[in-house]
Amino acid sequence: MRDRINIASLYLLLSVALVVADAVFSYYLKRDTAGFFSASIILLVIVGLLLLFVQKKKKLIIMGLVINLIWIIFFASHFVLFVAAQESIFTEDSRNLAVRDPFLFKAYSQIRMGEVWDFLNSRDVDLTDIKVGIIDTGVDASDGRHPEFQEVFLNALSPQLFEDSEGDRKGHGTQVAGIIGANNISFPDPANYAFPHMNGILSGIHGLNYSLELGKSPTFLSIFSAASTIDALVKREAKIINMSFGTRPLLSPVGVPIFTPMFFRAFARNPDVLFVASAGNFEFDFLGFDVEGVDAELVVPANLGDNFNNVVTVGATDTTLSREDSRASGNFPIGALNYDQFFSGTSAAAPMVTGVAAVLKTLEPEYQKFIPGLMMDPTTIKNTLVASADPIQPDKRLGFGCFNETTTTTGCRLNAHRAVAWFFPPASTTLSVAATTSDSISISWVNPLDFAFTTPDFDSYRIFRSTTSPVTLESTLVETTDDVNQLSFTETNLQSKTEFFYKVFVFDKAGLYAASNEVSAKTGVTAPPEGFWSVFRHDARSTGRSTFSGPTASPSLLWNAGVGGRSEPAIGFDGTI
Repeated sequence: MRDRINIASLYLLLSVALVVADAVFSYYLKRDTAGFFSASIILLVIVGLLLLFVQKKKKLIIMGLVINLIWIIFFASHFVLFVAAQESIFTEDSRNLAVRDPFLFKAYSQIRMGEVWDFLNSRDVDLTDIKVGIIDTGVDASDGRHPEFQEVFLNALSPQLFEDSEGDRKGHGTQVAGIIGANNISFPDPANYAFPHMNGILSGIHGLNYSLELGKSPTFLSIFSAASTIDALVKREAKIINMSFGTRPLLSPVGVPIFTPMFFRAFARNPDVLFVASAGNFEFDFLGFDVEGVDAELVVPANLGDNFNNVVTVGATDTTLSREDSRASGNFPIGALNYDQFFSGTSAAAPMVTGVAAVLKTLEPEYQKFIPGLMMDPTTIKNTLVASADPIQPDKRLGFGCFNETTTTTGCRLNAHRAVAWFFPPASTTLSVAATTSDSISISWVNPLDFAFTTPDFDSYRIFRSTTSPVTLESTLVETTDDVNQLSFTETNLQSKTEFFYKVFVFDKAGLYAASNEVSAKTGVTAPPEGFWSVFRHDARSTGRSTFSGPTASPSLLWNAGVGGRSEPAIGFDGTI
């Protein structure tokens, strides 16, 4: 009976099946059930060792054992190498997430968020504390369900906001808050990271103190409470308020004239607060019918973005640009999960802009080192977000802040790296003299290796020249180029026998600049006209006579004195004319 069942063959088949199942669930589907298969494989090894003592057909059992042991060794080594890589490099959860699954971090990569953390964490910057208001469904921070918010300062206008249990929008506020400020458990010890945790935008900046002030998002029946919620958050000193909600204007023709003035007054009486409103995820329609020639509609209160300098309307593009002031990458940003792995649309894009806006606000004391008196008020923040955005060419026109009638640009997307670097001075170059002639001087310069990283808002090189040192911005401007790859310049038609001094100034988009070292060079003597010397007979054609040595640096003509008579005019026998 035992021979009919062929236990050894069954053992080999089961070993192969479990290894394949473990590989599929662990690496392809990334399911938590992978642990079941791993435990089963270890159990099979133990069973295989026992079978070696009771089975005659040991060859098949040994083959099964080898397969199981190879898989265990591979899995364990892969895990150890992965953890070691995390511990040795990354102190932001997002970086650990990107290594494990780059796609999950793609929305943040597109707005250059990782570069922001590197840019600031590599510097000793002065930061001011920041309070960010979030009007949404709340944050599920009860019962420790979301460790992403442990040690994050959450202040709510009511206890219900710590539950986030609002019908079909359950989890919406939790994910919005997570994008802005979920904690960063990888700092300072990367070994703490647990996939697929993603730190918020603010927590990626080491040492930044911030709090999230929570207010309830309005429903249709409670829309009038929105104004009082705004006022309550302002009293708590929230400087940026995220509003990922709205009412469709054309489907609420009665509500628009009521709701719009209410938000209008709320924005007007709080000019020192920046409001970030999601544009909505709807195509433009009227009573369910598409309106030709119009790409999208704005919801209330996002429709007030053009009316106020302290309101930013945020749309969303997907990860391939196929879909108004500023846009973020709204498809698939990872927030505080356990609801949906993917959280998309303008509701996801708005908190990305909110987070970056808060970073700009908190950098105010650092910016003032370079621009004394600069205040990062809502107008300055809004203008910086728009001016620093990346021009893009999506399939539809997006936003008024970046649209350019004279180019092919049809929209723009948030560039967090360039926005944050906007008020930092650019990097300087190292200048040297390349060549000189009697009427020209060539110079060249070398940028630091990290020039693109430290100066993402590069505007131009401006070359100044003077006949005295030092060279300043008051000296003569001889060249301006916006080509970041142009690293040399030749100035011609200069006066001979004259010393000139040069500097290259790097300017950024904000008008800040950095000067290179100063170099000097002297032009030579202008060569005499060719026709002037042609009246003399010289060189090899004057056989038996003096050999011509040519003009020199001094205004004279030299030749070798010959024997016999001369027909050339001569002054003395010292070889000069």
